[in-house]
Amino acid sequence: MASNDKTGEKPRYSEGAAYFDMGEHTLRIPMTLHAENRERLRTRLLAHTDTSTHAPGTVILLQGGDDTNRYSADVEHVFHQETYFHWAFGVLEPGWYGAVDVNSGRTVLFCPRLPEEYATWMGRITTPQEYTRQYQVDEVRYVDEVSTST
Repeated sequence: MASNDKTGEKPRYSEGAAYFDMGEHTLRIPMTLHAENRERLRTRLLAHTDTSTHAPGTVILLQGGDDTNRYSADVEHVFHQETYFHWAFGVLEPGWYGAVDVNSGRTVLFCPRLPEEYATWMGRITTPQEYTRQYQVDEVRYVDEVSTST
């Protein structure tokens, strides 16, 4: 997330900065922390590899956790996000992927495309544009678009 133009400081929560939290009475963690984690990963990869081994277009692709049902029931286990995926992106929902371009640092998240019927039980479906602001990444697309992304 860009710094405040006037002071050079990072945006504050009161100014609309995105954050991660687990609800009432928990600490807010700025989403910039996940961006810093991704940048540290990218920097270390660049430092430990010969530039000839990663051509332009080299991408880190991480898969988040998935929901699992309990045997033949329609009951799901309590979902916990895959640890490294959460460290890099801060995403809590299941079924996501994330990509980081090693050379440019550009970040793309891929969310599941939910059917319209989902809203009947779970409420309004969040758009990719809303997720882009929420997770402070360059772009959010649907999982079924992973193979067509550039």
